[in-house]
Amino acid sequence: MPLFLIELEVEVLAVSDTSLKVQVSDVEKPVWLPKSEIDEDQSELDAYKCRRGDSGVIHIPEWLAENEGLV
Repeated sequence: MPLFLIELEVEVLAVSDTSLKVQVSDVEKPVWLPKSEIDEDQSELDAYKCRRGDSGVIHIPEWLAENEGLV
């Protein structure tokens, strides 16, 4: 089954070892996203190097975006 990616414009609010807490444009509540699910090849932000206050485009799997209420 092919993996479909969703593009999101985000601002990083917090960073843990394994996740990013982001505010997604047009979504009321911030969400925690696993760094391992952020597509490195297509995203502007490097999930493992970004810091609080960084912003840009990330790509995550469609299933994760649906589970988090982002689409």
